[in-house]
Amino acid sequence: MGHVLSKASRSIRSGGVFYISLKERDQYLQEVKQDKYGERMFYYYSIPIIKNLASDWFDIVYEDHQQIGPTAWFTVALKRH
Repeated sequence: MGHVLSKASRSIRSGGVFYISLKERDQYLQEVKQDKYGERMFYYYSIPIIKNLASDWFDIVYEDHQQIGPTAWFTVALKRH
């Protein structure tokens, strides 16, 4: 995720916004699941993790939490410094 945020920071002007939605857990987690689509890797984050990873380039200007079925999600808008 740090690589994605770094790349986004180079693509977005100062004051621009990067909007992401991620699966939420208290701590970073990678999980392999098998379902009707085959074997897939899922990555879970938290707002503090994203804030820490993004802090060199972005400030969090919006956050929201959602429960969709059994999965907790969060959405953040990151504003480029």
